[in-house]
Amino acid sequence: EKGLQEVGEGLFAYLQPDGGWGWSNAGLVVDGDSTLLVDTLYDLALTEEMLRAMRDAVPAAARIGTLVNTHANGDHCYGNALLADSEIISSARSAEEIMTVTEGNRMVSFPYPKLAMANLTVDQSAAFICCSVAAARRLGLPDDGWVFPHSGAEAVDHWFLSHRENLYSSPAIAAAGRQALTLAGVGIDEIGPIDLYSCFPIAVSMGAEALGLPIDDPARPLTLTGGLTFGGGPGNNYVSHSIAAMVAALREAPDAPGLVTGLGWYATKHAVGVYGAKPPEAGFRVQNAQAEVDALPQCRSDATASAPSWRCARRKTRAPGATCSTRPPSPS
Repeated sequence: EKGLQEVGEGLFAYLQPDGGWGWSNAGLVVDGDSTLLVDTLYDLALTEEMLRAMRDAVPAAARIGTLVNTHANGDHCYGNALLADSEIISSARSAEEIMTVTEGNRMVSFPYPKLAMANLTVDQSAAFICCSVAAARRLGLPDDGWVFPHSGAEAVDHWFLSHRENLYSSPAIAAAGRQALTLAGVGIDEIGPIDLYSCFPIAVSMGAEALGLPIDDPARPLTLTGGLTFGGGPGNNYVSHSIAAMVAALREAPDAPGLVTGLGWYATKHAVGVYGAKPPEAGFRVQNAQAEVDALPQCRSDATASAPSWRCARRKTRAPGATCSTRPPSPS
């Protein structure tokens, strides 16, 4: 029978018959006011249904203190965004699975195996509705579910890779991030939930460095969806997924604003948005930060080229191929 089943004192199982592909189960352990959830479900809607059943049955489940993810597959963790305020524990193997080359996780483009990269073949959708406060009230929407866009900023890095000073940093993310945070009237340390665009690992480290975020702090995860391997996908409007996940996270933990980034092309086009469960004091503000990036020097096109990066691409049915990026040695 689907739903929450009490299996012992303080022990509950949430079942999803028939337990086939994508229909995973979850567990809840309760000790007084302390709660531990074992796994979330395959999407936010299923996870919200489960959490609602748990809250109805067990008052202490109104706040899940600890979430344990037992597996890297999406039907064990895609609902994590609803528990942004919980301590999340995953096994070391979950991270190792992503980077370990196996028959099911082939090397695609060194050093990235398939699970470390954006996945085009996903069957998911995301949507959100924007309206005025007046319209929300007219429709009778309860205000405890409202989430507001506070600010936005965008910028484009030097368009040609050969013009950039290096291939591992993004002045455009830094400029757009500063602008968005300034417009929202908050600092990066005041931001709660975060989702950095994550088509490849370099996009995450590049965004974190530009925004002044630690890359390896388990108490401050940099994704709400699991990234483009697990949520959305290239050409499938991933940022709609991250914004929808941000809405859910801010409803669950409304005290701090959240930050979402978007990225396009060769880590070229960037946007940063700040959202909050409370209305912005100055209203929604948006600004283009391009002038700051355009003022930066570009590498000379008449100088001897160097090779700052390379990759080796592997195909299922073809021999590996190599690509080398070149650029002039210094900006001018």
